[in-house]
Amino acid sequence: MKPNIELNIDQLVLEGFSRNEAYAITQSLQAELHQLIENGRLENTLTQEYHQQKMTLNPISTLANTRPEGVGRQIAQSIFSSLIQNGNTNL
Repeated sequence: MKPNIELNIDQLVLEGFSRNEAYAITQSLQAELHQLIENGRLENTLTQEYHQQKMTLNPISTLANTRPEGVGRQIAQSIFSSLIQNGNTNL
């Protein structure tokens, strides 16, 4: 049985994107994070209740023709990577 993992992101600041792009980025980010958490063995890293007040990610790099969905996937991968790193060191 998989453990119950709940992830809440209260605020995501996206600068330089239109409202429609921000919506597509958010939808893609959610889908990618869900997949990464389901398949990425995060439950083995976070073995107890874990709260992180603020997470600052490294900037992501995009080209002018990068679709919003690709931006969302990059952000999700960065969040997931940070969760794994912080989960291993801050618990």
